[in-house]
Amino acid sequence: MVLYFEFEDRRVMADVQWADDEAPIAVHLTDPQLKRELPTDLLFEIGTGRKVVFTIESPDNERLVELQSIISRRLQEFVNKE
Repeated sequence: MVLYFEFEDRRVMADVQWADDEAPIAVHLTDPQLKRELPTDLLFEIGTGRKVVFTIESPDNERLVELQSIISRRLQEFVNKE
């Protein structure tokens, strides 16, 4: 699935691979600029109460934490629809 979201005042796209079981949700950034500057593979999980959660990869990298938060919110919208 392709996920679209707003990041730093522009529309960005990522490829999402939903697992069939309890495995993590894999998100692969496809935006050329972000691929040069941030990790391209991010993992998210569906935790207790069907809440999408993630491990902060680099707490000092505020930009990455913001990106993970935005993606998490977008993924949560899809989980809530199920």
